[in-house]
Amino acid sequence: MSDEPENVASEEEPCDPFKIDRLTVHYDYLLYKIQDYVSSIHLHTTEICKRQNELVTKEVIEGIIDENIAELQKLLVQCEELESSFDMLDQIDVIVQTFKQRIEDVVKEHKSLKKKDRWSTTKLFFPGPSQSSFADT
Repeated sequence: MSDEPENVASEEEPCDPFKIDRLTVHYDYLLYKIQDYVSSIHLHTTEICKRQNELVTKEVIEGIIDENIAELQKLLVQCEELESSFDMLDQIDVIVQTFKQRIEDVVKEHKSLKKKDRWSTTKLFFPGPSQSSFADT
């Protein structure tokens, strides 16, 4: 019996007396678990950062888009006001053109009346041979 425990002990000693192989396996497994855990944390952190970046970017972009829309709406209002002003100018031009024609007509009529008035005034001062009162006397 005494041979057997020595035999068993002697077989274990040359193989791995300090159980280094087992320790190495545990150490490698622990390193693997740590690396897996770090990778998991890295992946999770990256996903969170991407989501946060998307939210921030989306909010920033939405803010910029909202500002641009507000600015464009202001520009549209100004364009409508400008278009209204141009329409008024067109209407004023039509009115001016009709007044211009009316004024030209009035001036022509005035000139023709003036000529008639001169002619009749001239006839009063210088009557023609048919209307001469001197010829009768």
